[in-house]
Amino acid sequence: MKRRTGPDEATVALVLQREHGRCVRCGVALGGQRGLGWSIHHRRGRDGKPDSHSVQNLLAVCGGDNATGCHG
Repeated sequence: MKRRTGPDEATVALVLQREHGRCVRCGVALGGQRGLGWSIHHRRGRDGKPDSHSVQNLLAVCGGDNATGCHG
């Protein structure tokens, strides 16, 4: 069984709703598959604290990895 290391889908949906489906940094509309055209970014990083993957610690940004779009 693969270990989940990121936020669950319900949390991601809440982040996207809060950001109105747009990149929080540049405002471009986010579409397509997560990890290809857009990503979830941690404000504080993945530090293992209980709220690491909570809505308030996450941002929706364009860019599918750490080298493209606003996520890069």
